[in-house]
Amino acid sequence: MIWTAQDIQQFKDLNISVDKVTEDLKTFRRGIPKQALERAATVGDGISVLKPREARKLAQFFEAAQNTVNAVKFVPASGAATRMFKPLLSFLEASEAKDFSFSAYLKAHAEVSDFIKEAHHFPFHDSVLKQLPVDFSFDAPASVMAYLKALLQSPGLNLGNKPKALLPFHKIEGQTPLVLEEHILEALHYAKSKGKAQLHFTISEHHLDAFNAAIKEISASDKFRDLGPFKVQFSHQKSETDTLVVGLDLHPLRDKDGRLVFHPAGHGALLDNLGALQADIIFIKNVDNVCTPHYLDTSLQYKKILGGKLLQVQQQLFAYTEALDSEILLDATDLAFMVTYFKETFSKNLPEYFEEMTLEAQRDFLLELFQRPIRVCGMVENEGKTGGGPFWIKDSSGQESLQIIEASQVAVKDPEQLEIFEASTHFNPVDIVCGIKNYKGETFDLSAFNNPSTAFIAEKNRLGKRVKVLELPGLWNGGMWEWNTIFIEVPKETFTPVKTVLDLLDPGHMPD
Repeated sequence: MIWTAQDIQQFKDLNISVDKVTEDLKTFRRGIPKQALERAATVGDGISVLKPREARKLAQFFEAAQNTVNAVKFVPASGAATRMFKPLLSFLEASEAKDFSFSAYLKAHAEVSDFIKEAHHFPFHDSVLKQLPVDFSFDAPASVMAYLKALLQSPGLNLGNKPKALLPFHKIEGQTPLVLEEHILEALHYAKSKGKAQLHFTISEHHLDAFNAAIKEISASDKFRDLGPFKVQFSHQKSETDTLVVGLDLHPLRDKDGRLVFHPAGHGALLDNLGALQADIIFIKNVDNVCTPHYLDTSLQYKKILGGKLLQVQQQLFAYTEALDSEILLDATDLAFMVTYFKETFSKNLPEYFEEMTLEAQRDFLLELFQRPIRVCGMVENEGKTGGGPFWIKDSSGQESLQIIEASQVAVKDPEQLEIFEASTHFNPVDIVCGIKNYKGETFDLSAFNNPSTAFIAEKNRLGKRVKVLELPGLWNGGMWEWNTIFIEVPKETFTPVKTVLDLLDPGHMPD
């Protein structure tokens, strides 16, 4: 591809190299191979179920160590709530057509009619009513339209354009806290450093002022004066991670001014943001996964359990790694003991050729294997939720590893692969605790443990056209491909996502 002078200037403005854009284009044209699933990870084969006594001990281990480690809660939160309200926004858009039939549309779109029927249950209902006449009622199509516009558009609450973190998901004791506030409340129980809760949100730059205003208001509330101090930091997805957009003909898409069109490269682009955190232990949680008080104790307890497991394993691996990296004389028995621990902890076998190595080569091999970021991932039983799941993957050398795989990465047209995918018993709720430092306290270069070949190609609409976009390997998918990984079953009560507005009617979001 020959890039124009305008293209090259655009690359400079975005801090993107010519080589990167050229490689993006090559990726589109050669395609991305699907992942070959070996088998689903299940209980006893990649997924651990903790006994009650073990779970309690891990939570106690975490609580005892909590004041000695620097913990941070990391929440990807850049997206607006547009997708959450998509059925309602589509309804408003359709209503502009001359041949629009209110009753026919509701009959064909149950999500909209269900929302109208249950409107009084949503936490933002009272705020919407304040935007409308005092005698408002859902007695006519025009009233419904007025209600939805007051909810989703400006002037009004404008919730359709706000980030999820700045929406209320619950009504608790007459109050409607923002999702942001609920994340802070959770963090005060497990993501502390020297008594102060620490949180890091990745957000869009144009939402920064709104977030800062919300933080100021939350900080001034009596509730948080009593619960303790907290610190929230923000970062943005870097423009240099944006990827080229191409048409269905695989030629670069250009706007009316002839400029190339780029696309934010998905949550995998946040690997740099994660790696920049100066923390010993990082809790990763999706922004829309918060729950009402009657589920909260269970959620908090399992955060401590997963955190305790991470710290316990990290402590042991650090001791082994330091020994391997020192002048300490280690014999074959010492190395065999380490190998057994690694296999049992990470459900992973070593290659057959390991036994044929010299003692010194084995030592070097184990040092490289142990010196990797660690993640402990909660897994919930699969109840039909969309998203990634835990699977065994075999690489080109024949080695198996535990990975989180999305449906889009699987060759579902292959009957054997579809059978394996559908045999999955668990789901990844993005409930991850990770350690990104080595035993010396140095942060790993996380890009070294990423698998570039696990990027995604998806179809979107841009500039009124159907196009293809490239997303980097997902943060907890290919972005953590070479991490040392542990999967632990967690209760379904810890996972209460809000992908659509009707999810707010689920038990995890409704009052007792």
